[in-house]
This record gives sequence, structure tokens and C-alpha cells, in this order.
Amino acid sequence: MIDINSPLDLLGNISPNDFMQNYWQKKPLLIKSSIANYKPIISKNQLFLLAKQEDIKSRLIQQNTKTKKWHVKEAPILSIPKTSNPWTLLVSNVNDFYEQINQFLQKFAFIPYARLDDVMISYANDGGSVGAHFDTYDVFLFQGMGQRKWQISLQTDLELIEDAPLKLLKNFIPEQEWVLEEGDMLYLPPQYAHHGIAIGECMTYSIGFRAPVLKDLVFEYFMDMIGLLEEYDIDHEIYTDPDQKATVKAGKIPENLVFFLQNTLNNLVMPKASHLLGTYLTKLNTDINPLQNPISLEEFKNIDNIELFMASKANYDDEYFYINGEKSYCEQTLINNLYPLADNRTLNIKNTDIQNNAIILEELYEWYTLGWVTIKL
Repeated sequence: MIDINSPLDLLGNISPNDFMQNYWQKKPLLIKSSIANYKPIISKNQLFLLAKQEDIKSRLIQQNTKTKKWHVKEAPILSIPKTSNPWTLLVSNVNDFYEQINQFLQKFAFIPYARLDDVMISYANDGGSVGAHFDTYDVFLFQGMGQRKWQISLQTDLELIEDAPLKLLKNFIPEQEWVLEEGDMLYLPPQYAHHGIAIGECMTYSIGFRAPVLKDLVFEYFMDMIGLLEEYDIDHEIYTDPDQKATVKAGKIPENLVFFLQNTLNNLVMPKASHLLGTYLTKLNTDINPLQNPISLEEFKNIDNIELFMASKANYDDEYFYINGEKSYCEQTLINNLYPLADNRTLNIKNTDIQNNAIILEELYEWYTLGWVTIKL
């Protein structure tokens, strides 16, 4: 567990509390040697193998040095270009496929998991770039291999190049510039314009943070609400108006008909926003396959610890525990036993109340058979 009040090497000897108060969504931070004696934890060949898979989000981005035109190819990326033109390969959600990258992502657990998105890794040849752009979310840019020059700007001109296959800034004017070495990291708040250019071949890890769009959340909320309507006995309610009087305003909607609908809407019990967020934010980025030969429930009861599978997501509120888009059926009085699984991605079963609680054990066993949690050795 991270001590949020103590200086953290990852943040350049700034405590997580200080970082969140003084930098998060406020100003950039350059961190030299954020991981001392860093050694690359994924090879370019491993990244290329992921890019070949059709169901993994990846893009190959090239710029023609003569025409300056940009070209983007979507997954699967079956071959790497043999050209002198600069190119960049981007692969998203790498933390879902390599445990070491997943562990790297957990270094940022001083920020709520509800905001943490994924680790996207880019590999670029000399001069490779994705162009000058800005993100609508926070990002840490960690140099995983080689060197990359970063230029940044807090410019207000965010006009984009028309008809480009990427959202590229039309008039990028750099204000600051650094060269990041292996183990260095740059934090950028939303809307900060930036341009990264590879110096020789390099790999950069982009730790991105989701910033949900309110319109999307409202849409999801009411889509869920439609499903809840099945729980209300309103299917056979038919409007009646035995007291309707004759009218000379035949085009006006009767007030009683308005009340018929409005009263019903007023009496509907609207679910809490956190219930929608719990399922929405824990939806999987990738499919998880159920176990082929799981141990029995009786054997499962004797294990010591479990941990979330690297592609799994978990959150909780005061009422429910959420995992991979589903709401736990554990009673409210029991879910506090599950909190460590979301907070630390590990859970001790032995020598805790869980060991003697059949409801929690059965649910954990179900998650185990689905492949959502694994036995921690």
C-alpha cells in the first residue's frame, strides 16, 4: 500500500498528497529517474505480437517525409514497415496482457481506480511521432526504452488540421522542451498541447486516465433505468377519465392525462448514480476466458489469498461491490470484506471473516471459475 504522505521516487520525491494538490489537473511535472536503474519490462517483439491480434486496439501511424501526409492503419498490424519514413506503433491496454505492465500500472494507485484507464505503449523508429496534439485527460508519459524529445505548450489555439486521420494541432507553438531518457517521466494535465519525437528507436508508456463524458453517463443511466422498469407493475395501467368534461379546446392535452404520466414518473425510485458508475467503470476492455479445469469449491475454501486477474476491474461504493461490469450479490453488511480486492487488487481469505462466510466464498469461487480472480501463490 502506498503511503500518500511520504515522498515517492516515482513522483520525484514528491508525496502523492502534494502531487494531487499542486500538480494534478493544474500543471506539468518533469520527473527525472522516476524509476531508478530502470530496465525495460516489455520487448518490442512482445508489443508487435499484440499488434497482430485483431481484437487488440492498435494503430500504425506514419508520416510521409515528402508530402507531410499522415497515414493510419488499424489492427491487426501484421507487418512493420520497411521504410525510411518515420512511423509509430501504438498498442492500448497492454496491462491486460502482461502482468509486469499491470504491476507497473499499480504504482499509480494513489489515484482512484475509477479514473485510471490503461497503459498504452508506443514503439517508434527514429523521428517517429503521432504529431502535435492534446488530450482531454491526464497522462503520465514514461520513457520505457531509448530517448524521446517532448515539446509542450499551454496554448489556447487548439484548432485542428482539417481532413487529417488524427486530431492534430494546426498551429503548435512549443513553449518548453526536454529529452526523456529511460526511466524518466512527464506528467501532463488535460488540454496541454504536446509533441513527442523519437530519437533513435524508443518505447513510451502512456498511463492514461479516463475522463467520462457527462452525456455518455446520462445515456447509460437511462438505458439502465429502462431495464429497471420491468420491476414496476405498470404494464397494464390504462388511462381512464370518467370525469372528463366536454371541451371547446380539443387540441389541448388534458391535465389528467399529464398527471397520469407525471405521477408515475415521480413515484419511480431512481437508482443512485454510483450504481451506474460501478458497472460502467468496471466494464472489461478485453474478454476473459473461464477456467477450463478449476479446483473444487471445497479446495478453494482452503486457499490463502486471491488477486484480481490483470484484465479485471473492481470498484465499490457504500452499498455494492462491482467487478467487470457486474454488481455483487453479497449483502451490504458483507461487502466491506471485499474492499481490499478493489483497493489493493489482492484479498486474504484465510484467517479472516471471509473464511467462515459461505455467501462471500461462493461468490469469490464464481469469480475464480470465470477467470476474474486468480489464486495468489
